[in-house]
Amino acid sequence: KNSLIYDTKINRLLPPNGTVLEILPLKLPYASQSGFYTVSVNAYDLSNKKIGGSTTSFELPKSQITVSPNLQSAFVSGTNNIVLAMNNIGRIGVSSGILGLGLKDPEGISIYTGSKPFSLGIGQTINLDFPLFISSLKFGEYMLTYTQSDETKTGQPSTKTISNSATIALSLDKASYKVREAVNLTVDLTNTGRFNLENASVIVSVPDANYTDTKTVTIGQGEALFLQFVVPLPETMTVGQHDVNVALTLPSGSSIVQRTKL
Repeated sequence: KNSLIYDTKINRLLPPNGTVLEILPLKLPYASQSGFYTVSVNAYDLSNKKIGGSTTSFELPKSQITVSPNLQSAFVSGTNNIVLAMNNIGRIGVSSGILGLGLKDPEGISIYTGSKPFSLGIGQTINLDFPLFISSLKFGEYMLTYTQSDETKTGQPSTKTISNSATIALSLDKASYKVREAVNLTVDLTNTGRFNLENASVIVSVPDANYTDTKTVTIGQGEALFLQFVVPLPETMTVGQHDVNVALTLPSGSSIVQRTKL
């Protein structure tokens, strides 16, 4: 800001009541900053006395491109498609645009990075597709980052989270039990994230009853599933409360756990 980018001096004869037209070429550098520029012209006589001057200004506009991610309804372990809709709402066209995209898993590990060139005239809209491959799912927040740059600016990254989550609710058929009875455990699983949970394991364990059971399930995005487990209580169990552990585990080993007591 307020830096001098062009300066020149020329000698001209200005006759009395006369006019001189001078055209000076001004070539702005490719990476010039967007905004308003001020042009100042001053005239001096041979004694270096200022005898006139004037100023004007012009604007070097910046591009205005909106980027909106259109996410598929459900993501999967495997190939997914991210669509970014771009709309030129500004006053200038873009001829050398770059749209970059990255995706990190819930542990912050980069699983995709890529970019695509684009050009976009005033008022135009385009969609750019990015196929992403996710080898194995993890519970948590996936971080999608996208950046749009062009000949007028270097863009700042925007982010969007994609959640992979589920809830586990447990209920027992009675408030208390005796040894040699059977406990009826209901496991209510709800997929609250944006991913299909395929070939997940539901592992129920009651350590004090020497009980473990595993069931394999698939829960689509937004779906719920009810499972029943029957836990026999051996006569060796002692009086008191005993832990009931339920884990929903993905093929990657990522899991969420819910506990109750009987």
